[in-house]
Amino acid sequence: MVTVTPITRNMSLSDSVMMHLRDYFSAHQGTLPPAGVYDRILAEVERPLIEICLDACHGNQIKAAELLGINRNTLRKKIRLLGIAVKRTRSDTSLQQAA
Repeated sequence: MVTVTPITRNMSLSDSVMMHLRDYFSAHQGTLPPAGVYDRILAEVERPLIEICLDACHGNQIKAAELLGINRNTLRKKIRLLGIAVKRTRSDTSLQQAA
């Protein structure tokens, strides 16, 4: 089992990832984790990154792709492959204007 250490708000993303990866490797108690660690780690980071960007863009895939710096077709492929549910929501300002 991986030990989760609390992350402080002033810890960089890189430091946080390093801490979690060290915990992941040490959880294998002197043996190496199963092959394919690169793809597993990227998938674990990629999914929440895409979900958070989509939420920030209120489900607008074109804006989310731009925010991520990838092509919208690439984003759509990743959404499909990762099984991410896209919820299209209106922004708070749109809701206020409609009222």
